Amino acid sequence: MAPLFSIVTATYNRAELIAIAIQSVCEQTLNTAEFELIVVDNNSTDNTRPVVNAFCANHANIIYLFEAEPGSSLARNKGCRQAQGKYIA
Repeated sequence: MAPLFSIVTATYNRAELIAIAIQSVCEQTLNTAEFELIVVDNNSTDNTRPVVNAFCANHANIIYLFEAEPGSSLARNKGCRQAQGKYIA
């Protein structure tokens, strides 16, 4: 069953901040089946990938995508194309 909400966030070299953002989403009162979180890494060179993947290992509704081309619009659009929810935030 598709989630009600898809939350798309693009990130670039902000491993410490993306962890806080993901944790914030995880602490919302929605049931995990009601939302998916799509994190699009826009070619980060820090440890963004392992930070996000650690969350993915514990939360089936968190999806990690990688976008090699620079530009936050490209990254967000990639996330929106992946989204399965009725609503996208």
